[in-house]
Amino acid sequence: MKFNTNILNSILNLLKGLKMTQTATIDLNLKHFKLSEFDSPDEPKSGAKMDAKFLEKLEKARTIAGCAFRINSGYRTQAHNLKVGGRYGSSHKKGLAADIAYNGSGERYIILNSLMKVGINRLGLGATFIHADTDNKKDSNVMWTYK
Repeated sequence: MKFNTNILNSILNLLKGLKMTQTATIDLNLKHFKLSEFDSPDEPKSGAKMDAKFLEKLEKARTIAGCAFRINSGYRTQAHNLKVGGRYGSSHKKGLAADIAYNGSGERYIILNSLMKVGINRLGLGATFIHADTDNKKDSNVMWTYK
């Protein structure tokens, strides 16, 4: 089989000029969040690596709750996950999780209730935050506590 080297060289030159990225642009209408709230501290603009369906659910939950969701942690790089003591298979590294700060048991209840109403069914309870994720590679309908 004979190839036209001029065409192949043209294609190669075009490919060299393209900037390849691993992330897709999330085209969401987020009223209550900025993607930067989900950035890993060691990688600016990494909030764009968050899963769009997860963010849509979080947006709906925030609307239901009627109170602010202060994001402590969203997307995490491997290095940042290790730094904060995150688990090896952390859903944060996949853009499928967020930790949401709360003040008091009333706000905790409101946030938890809204998350469950939109189908977020993997929840971790800390003394000052709620971990929420939609990682379908892990058990669903679970709730745990942090020490």
